[in-house]
Amino acid sequence: MRSPVTLEGFKRALKMLDIRLEAKSDLIKDDLPIVIKAIGGFALLYHKIRIKGVTYDIDSVTPDYPVGVSRVIAEVSSELSLEEDWLNNDNAMDVEMVENMIDPFWSLVNWELRNITLYVADLETLLRSKLLASEDDDLTFRVQDYPDLLDILRSMGCKTYRDVSILLEDKMELNIVRDFPRNLKRLKESFEMG
Repeated sequence: MRSPVTLEGFKRALKMLDIRLEAKSDLIKDDLPIVIKAIGGFALLYHKIRIKGVTYDIDSVTPDYPVGVSRVIAEVSSELSLEEDWLNNDNAMDVEMVENMIDPFWSLVNWELRNITLYVADLETLLRSKLLASEDDDLTFRVQDYPDLLDILRSMGCKTYRDVSILLEDKMELNIVRDFPRNLKRLKESFEMG
């Protein structure tokens, strides 16, 4: 069974990872600093959107980490009893493809890490990623994407479907009718009922 982690738990893990990377910097100096471009649950925690206040991992839209760095990540995982993939890019697919699909904007996080450059996706990036992920969630069995989408929209001030439409179509210039027909129907129902 997977163990959820809070934002503070991840902050602790990243600080420990930073210290461990520093200790091994003579062996992996060419691979430092590592870059994390966080998207998904961790980013929702960071923006205080994830209601439960937990997630299982940090999904990073970055290429695979070098072997030496991956070993240090695994050491932190073991020591803090985190999931093996607590820091991963498993959901990132091809980084360039993800960048093109969601046109992300990354905000630099200042947690005073010397060997890690941490970025977090902004709300519009998270909104685009959750729109994409939830459109076919009945096929992927990713049950959290649509509730996350609703939480993001509400955190961005949407109270009615008209607010949603203005945000998505006018401000973000998305074609929800053409590109997200399943979400269009669900969003109309969700915002009419609540």
